[in-house]
Amino acid sequence: MASHWMIYGANGYTGRLVAEQAQREGLTPLLGGRNPAALHALGSQLGLECRVFDLGDPQACREALDQVKVVAHCAGPFSATSTPM
Repeated sequence: MASHWMIYGANGYTGRLVAEQAQREGLTPLLGGRNPAALHALGSQLGLECRVFDLGDPQACREALDQVKVVAHCAGPFSATSTPM
């Protein structure tokens, strides 16, 4: 794995802005989210690795976040997504 940080909700409005800026700065975050088609399209566009998982699945979260040290949590609404993350 080339990166130890993730942008979760990367294919949403704010997440996409963060991902695009990170890529421009030469950073290589993992892109995380639950929509495979949208996430992989963004990953292909930016040349970044993706991990598809739903916050409603605790085991999938643990596996996807293995070795991830920092998450830029951009999925919303935050009131519903912060606790599972």
